[in-house]
Amino acid sequence: MGLRSSFFNIYIMELNKVILLKTDTCLTYALRRIGKDELVNKVNYENVHDYFESFQFTDRKRLNLKVCDILLWQRDAKYIDMPWEISIDGKILWHRKIMGSHVAVYEGDGIISDNTRLINPPHPSIRVRKLEQLNKMPDYILRFVE
Repeated sequence: MGLRSSFFNIYIMELNKVILLKTDTCLTYALRRIGKDELVNKVNYENVHDYFESFQFTDRKRLNLKVCDILLWQRDAKYIDMPWEISIDGKILWHRKIMGSHVAVYEGDGIISDNTRLINPPHPSIRVRKLEQLNKMPDYILRFVE
């Protein structure tokens, strides 16, 4: 959901309530949190920049974060070939997938939320942290453009 401001003609994003599904990833959580459920089955780490405006994260840009911005960590990502598909006749098809990326949602006031499997593996759980508590700053800010 979102509101369009007639004065500046800006699309204002709103955070949504999320109840985690067992299959949620950090990316599906972030998309659902910013109200973009329709993108859950379309967006992945390979094409995320096609759906969102992307800015390099810097201390200066950190001051201009907006609620519903998605923060992306990608510097430690690598591609891995994985068995990802099975054909009708039972053949396993391998796909090259990116591993090691992570996203969080900017909640406002220096707070981010994300979905992780580090706390209760293999189940997802939501955590909320302050940006200043992070060991590694994100690489990119992703902002949805209508």
